[in-house]
Amino acid sequence: MSVVLISRGTMSGAARLVEGLQARTGWRCISREDLVAVVNRHGELAQRVVERLGKAIKDYDRFCTLRRPYVILMRAALLEYARTGDLLYHGYSGHLLVPPIAHFHRVRINAPLPLRIEMTRERLGCSTEAAVEYIEQDDER
Repeated sequence: MSVVLISRGTMSGAARLVEGLQARTGWRCISREDLVAVVNRHGELAQRVVERLGKAIKDYDRFCTLRRPYVILMRAALLEYARTGDLLYHGYSGHLLVPPIAHFHRVRINAPLPLRIEMTRERLGCSTEAAVEYIEQDDER
């Protein structure tokens, strides 16, 4: 069994990469959103944590208080998927969800800024300036 954890940035092209890998390998593919859906079955804690994280970053103590249960629940959801076989995961900070495990491979996708701008413009239907602003704001979050 192998698990590939792909950590993605805003409009990094990770979804395209994962689609290609899935087509080649036949492995199941899950995203951060899939994990949040699993976690939300436990009272929507993950959604509340995600909503508060942006605000809590300015207040380190609150951030630490929120981060721990979020990571634990996301880790549990990821491991629940991984128990059943080969898996491709893509999401923000996926490499941080589990401790080093021999058959878990971590990859970080960093697409060049011009490609990210182009993908943002296509997806959001916006100008170059708006795309750059969107990427910068999302990267900061």
